[in-house]
Amino acid sequence: MKQAPGIGTVLNAIIVALVLEYLLPYLPVFDNIILKVGQATAGVLITGFGGALYLIANLGPGPRDGLMTGLQKLTNLPIAWVRSGLELMVIAVGWSLGGAVGFRTVLFAVGIGPTIATSMYGLKNRLCRRRRQRLKPQRGGNRLDAKNWLATFIRQIRNLNGRSFGLKICCL
Repeated sequence: MKQAPGIGTVLNAIIVALVLEYLLPYLPVFDNIILKVGQATAGVLITGFGGALYLIANLGPGPRDGLMTGLQKLTNLPIAWVRSGLELMVIAVGWSLGGAVGFRTVLFAVGIGPTIATSMYGLKNRLCRRRRQRLKPQRGGNRLDAKNWLATFIRQIRNLNGRSFGLKICCL
């Protein structure tokens, strides 16, 4: 599907493994179903926002993200539908092989696509707005301040290897 691996592809696996290994023992385990669902929902939102961050930065997609972006380009379907469809297929295969499927598993599968899509949309609009403002002539020159540090940081990361990976998101 012509998805070029990048630093984000490698870091995705390493960071996810480290977070699960070292953070999971410190997360609380709830008995109340409402708190369990709230924790699962927070996990979906955080995971979706994190995935959108490195996809927007064009650092290279992780394995499922690469499949998601490749299928989205081929089918021209909304990215939320493609990602949720992939996750539901993974659940179906896992269940048919004897795995357990619970409410929170389905919540993640159904929620991760819209969360990534919404986060990408919000980040893209914010970065494009910053870029348009930066292109306007300003008094006092172009300086780094608290408002455009993220855009500058992402631009610097994209230029590490002199090329962009993954999705093209910036506008003029």
